Amino acid sequence: MLNETKIRELSEPDRESYFSLLLQALEDAPASFLMTAKEAKQRVMQTYQDSLTSGDTGNVIFGAFLHDILLGTLGLLKENKDKTRPSAIIRGVYTHLNYRGIGIGSTLLRTAIHHAKEHMKCHVISLKVESTNNTAQKLYESYGFTIERIEPHALSMAGKFYDISHMSLRLRDNSKA
Repeated sequence: MLNETKIRELSEPDRESYFSLLLQALEDAPASFLMTAKEAKQRVMQTYQDSLTSGDTGNVIFGAFLHDILLGTLGLLKENKDKTRPSAIIRGVYTHLNYRGIGIGSTLLRTAIHHAKEHMKCHVISLKVESTNNTAQKLYESYGFTIERIEPHALSMAGKFYDISHMSLRLRDNSKA
């Protein structure tokens, strides 16, 4: 099934399927995202629309499709500040519950790393992951990401606190500007 899955950048026609999958992700794994479903409904559609129509090559959302059905996503954002330009941030990683464990997340991650290195010319990719999400953390570590620090009690939901692991992957030698 994985060999039938196609990875590509999302575009304007994917807007509704992206938003639908995002809402599912926020319901399914609320501790994995910094926003709530309510916040997503209020602002994500406009942000997504803006990023698709702006022509900005610093924002990319990759989607994993099986027979034109969106099964997974991964966002890649290039920093826009002069001093941080060689870095990118991974966010919004999600695979539909029924399609986990077959390599979609790995394929999305491999695509994003290649894109950040070859097309965005980044030196470093960073991401945040809820500290007890061992499956995601192991996936990131398998691609060379390391934990830089843990932010205690970074998320609060229903009276429970969650720590966030800040991870990074060095793509190039950063000793030269």
